[in-house]
Amino acid sequence: MTRIVLDNDVHQLNHLTAPVELCDKAGRTLGVFCPLGTEGGGSGIKSPYPTAEIERRRKNRSGRSLAEIWRDLKLKDTGTQDQ
Repeated sequence: MTRIVLDNDVHQLNHLTAPVELCDKAGRTLGVFCPLGTEGGGSGIKSPYPTAEIERRRKNRSGRSLAEIWRDLKLKDTGTQDQ
């Protein structure tokens, strides 16, 4: 994630307890600021999946390893096959 250091005119953000919409002087929305410790762990984003589905997927450890995925991507990029 990119980090932007803001100037001193951000004192309004110091004591927020809920997410807020940030806008520029023209009223255009720039994004949403979610203070740490607020609902959603500070992100304000909720999963579209129910908790039971998330747990089911955590327990199902099938698929390929990261090493296999990287190897396949490298082969695809170079156009060669690993023998």
